[in-house]
Amino acid sequence: MNPPATAKDTAKSAIDTAAAAKKQEIDNRQDLTDEEKAAAKSDVDTKASEAKSAIDSATT
Repeated sequence: MNPPATAKDTAKSAIDTAAAAKKQEIDNRQDLTDEEKAAAKSDVDTKASEAKSAIDSATT
């Protein structure tokens, strides 16, 4: 049995919110170069995408 689409949508929305907060935190750091910030934000995007894919493929 698959969970309702709303549960998956809610979970993915939570991931988006957490990713946006993490990227803002990265932007606010003064000890990172622009390149380091870009790499860190790219990693956040990658992890968020992986998490959303896992949610999409979850059956329970």
